[in-house]
Amino acid sequence: MGESEKTRQLLEERDFPILEKMSLDMKQLIQSHFQLLDTDTEAWPKRYSMKHGDLSLEWIFSAMGSVTLRPPRGEGLRRSPHPIFYLSIGKYNGTYVWEDLDANEISIEGEKVFDLVKHQIDLYFKFINTLNY
Repeated sequence: MGESEKTRQLLEERDFPILEKMSLDMKQLIQSHFQLLDTDTEAWPKRYSMKHGDLSLEWIFSAMGSVTLRPPRGEGLRRSPHPIFYLSIGKYNGTYVWEDLDANEISIEGEKVFDLVKHQIDLYFKFINTLNY
């Protein structure tokens, strides 16, 4: 399908179970490459912590079809720190796709999503290191 044929659709209540399942599937996919520790997983959004070197990070999986990796709240950080990595689900011509903040479709096949996460984490650490000088 060409870019000109791609039409974004508004999500409806009937889409919610699909979004929730896709979020859980993404959690399983992320968990296959990163060690996630349960933080708050009883209700949505589901939160997990992850260590990367000396830094703790927080994964947030939303029932509405989004996944966020960010620094944890607290410890002098903002209540809602900016994301290091973020994907959400868009619906185009009846097809659900993962996309970035700019609505670019992101393939979750193979290693691509993990390479993208690692790249974003590396960028974050480079930024943090420049602040520490």
